[in-house]
Amino acid sequence: MLNKDTISKLLLTNDKAVARALVVLNNNQTATEQNSQATINRNGMGFRPCHARMGTSMATFYQARGFLTAKQIAYWRMKDKAGNMRIEIYWKQLVDAANKKVAVVKSVTVAKPTNDVGNMQEELMVLEEQYLDYQDSDDFPTLEKMAEQIAFLRKEISRAYAEAQAA
Repeated sequence: MLNKDTISKLLLTNDKAVARALVVLNNNQTATEQNSQATINRNGMGFRPCHARMGTSMATFYQARGFLTAKQIAYWRMKDKAGNMRIEIYWKQLVDAANKKVAVVKSVTVAKPTNDVGNMQEELMVLEEQYLDYQDSDDFPTLEKMAEQIAFLRKEISRAYAEAQAA
């Protein structure tokens, strides 16, 4: 179960988690906020006003280059007066985003063996797309499960084609 402690530990020990957190927070900003690098709507989503410019800039940097520098990571891990990392104040948004991602992955079900190749190919396409989106996560058991589901669907599609050719 994801909670503040698990998110905090991940952000403290995993540089990529800090970068991905910035992307999540930036995506929670409105398009206008992203373009202006400011917090306009006080909706509890995205960056606080004091972090909007830096957060948007670094999220964009990460998306363009695939990494954050040690100095950028250190900025977000800097502790406040209460002893919390800057990035840690956004833990609720990060838990929500992680839980949504897990829910999407868990909702993927393996197709029952059928000869409806079109439906199986469509399901395979959706699953492969979700797998690619999820590949940056560190949740290896889920990635492994998704890979097994992809392999199963490919096998079933091949089986259905072979049966159709034999008939």
